[in-house]
Amino acid sequence: METVISELARRLNLPPEVIVKTYKAYWLYIRETIQGLPLKDDLGEDEFKKLRPNFNIPKLGKLTCTYKRYIGVKKKQQHIKRRSNGNQYQED
Repeated sequence: METVISELARRLNLPPEVIVKTYKAYWLYIRETIQGLPLKDDLGEDEFKKLRPNFNIPKLGKLTCTYKRYIGVKKKQQHIKRRSNGNQYQED
C-alpha cells in the first residue's frame, strides 16, 4: 500500500499524508452515511428506495443493498433476538 500512496503523491505533487487523509475521509464518509440511514425502522419498499443506500466506487464497483436484502437482514435480526431471549418458537 505504501508504494501506491507514494506513487500517487508523486504524480499529484502532494504530500503522502494528504493522500492518506483523503483516502480515509472518503471511506469515513461512506461509513457515516450508511450508519446514518434509518435502517432500524420498519420501512416500506418505496421509503427504502428513497434512502438511496448505494455507493458507486470507481474501479471497485457498487456497494448496494436491495430491499429484499434489507428485509432478510431484519428477519434474521428478529430471529436472533427471539433465540437470545429463549423464545425461538414464538412469532412476533
